[in-house]
Amino acid sequence: MADMPKRTLRAGIIVGILGVLAITLTARVVERAGFTLNNAPMLGEILSVLWQLVTVGFLPFSAALISASLVMRHIDAHNKPRESLTVDPEHEG
Repeated sequence: MADMPKRTLRAGIIVGILGVLAITLTARVVERAGFTLNNAPMLGEILSVLWQLVTVGFLPFSAALISASLVMRHIDAHNKPRESLTVDPEHEG
């Protein structure tokens, strides 16, 4: 279970980087897709919609994964067994 927050954080960071790259490269992808998909307008529309979903969805999903990993770490830290505090009668003040 301790490995799950690390994997979730790593996945969130990767998805975030992919989202930033998708947003950054949108102009180039649309420009090149316009030249290659002139003969297939339906395929161009489908790819355009999919690309917009990637650019819009990856960053919020990344934030959700990173937040989930932080919550998992907090829960793991909170549920760890704590040392019991016993009072030693000889050292009572």
